[in-house]
Order: sequence, then structure tokens, then C-alpha cells
Amino acid sequence: MHTTRHALVTPAHATSYLAGGPEEGPLLVFVHGWPGLGSTWHYQLEHFAARGYRVAAPDIAAPGRGNRKAGQCVHADPAVHSRPAARSVTTRDGGWFGGAPSAPDAPLSSTVLTERDFENLTDALTRNGFEGPTGYYLNHEVNARYANAAPGHGVLRLPVLFVGAAYDQVADLASPMALDAMRSTCPELTEAIAPAGHWLQLEAAPAVNTHIESWLTSGVADPGLW
Repeated sequence: MHTTRHALVTPAHATSYLAGGPEEGPLLVFVHGWPGLGSTWHYQLEHFAARGYRVAAPDIAAPGRGNRKAGQCVHADPAVHSRPAARSVTTRDGGWFGGAPSAPDAPLSSTVLTERDFENLTDALTRNGFEGPTGYYLNHEVNARYANAAPGHGVLRLPVLFVGAAYDQVADLASPMALDAMRSTCPELTEAIAPAGHWLQLEAAPAVNTHIESWLTSGVADPGLW
């Protein structure tokens, strides 16, 4: 089942998003991370739309089609990780790829990205740059205030599914404390692991879809949650 592109425009912001599936179906919203696009959920959008769900995937502020916001990079705190993050020496080495003016030319790995995925990401990042999505990582103080004001003192008393990537060098699941905060604030947490790297929804789409579908039909069976 195909998705179509839509736009939500308000006085403060414009958000482009993909949507599909029956409009009366239970709503699933897929939110990408840095530096993705709503289209990087295409395997999940197609899978769940075909199963009667209404699906949507917005393009968060740049690199997608929404508004841009500025920012810069930060690095993981080594004091709380079992080993240095893969990107922890980026600044010391002069930037990505040892400070080279551009990334090395390498063939596209179809294990993760299709040609269409690559073209979409290249077009968006060429148009908008990396400032917008990276700006999220400069927003700690505002995010902390928002979280502190959340109902229930930040504890989610709803079913929550976490699907981790076994070979993720960004979110290091080998750290003994990696999931402690989530476990302490999500008492109804279900955990699963997929055999993939950071973009697990692309690299291990069948496994991710199976984990989500199983959770939806068991952990979120209460109609009142919809």
C-alpha cells in the first residue's frame, strides 16, 4: 500500500509528512531521528498500512521539508559508558574522516539504504544541511524543563516497546547502564533486540515489523489505549 505526502501548516511551523492506510484505522506515528526523514520508515509504513493501521511519518525540522533550526554537535559522556563512543574522538581527529574536506567516495551499501533512500537523504541534506537536526542535541536544558513538568513526574504508565540494535555504535547497548533510565520510568516496558546497526528499521525491517506487530496485538490490546 502506497503512502502520500501531506503538509500541516500553522502560524509557527510547517510540517511535511507521509501518510497511508485507512483513515479510520488505529493511528501509528513513526518519528525519525538524526539525520533521517519520514521516508526512512517506508518499510514500516507499507507493512502496517496494509494491515489496517493509519500510519504517518513526519519530516522533523531539517533535514526534511519542515522549518530549519540551528545547532551543533555534542559528544557522549565517557563517565557513564562502558567504553568511548565511536564518535568520541571526532573533534580530536579533526572532524569526520580525519578532517578530510569531504567523505570518501564509496559504493552504496544496499544492506541499509535503497537507491531511493539515498537520493531522498542526499537531496534533503544538500538543501537544508545538518544544522536543524543537530540542534536537538543543544536543547538539553529546555528538554529537561519539559520533562520535569510532565504528568506523573516523567513516568510513562503506558505500554512501551523498545527495540534495540545489536550492533549499534551510537546507542551502546553493551553498557550495563544503557537502559536503566528507561527501565525506571517505563514500568510497562517490553524489550527486544534486532540484529542490525543504528538504522535498524531499514537494515532489519522484517524483525522490527514483527516486534512492533507482536507488541501491538498483545501489549496494547486494551482498546482504551487507542
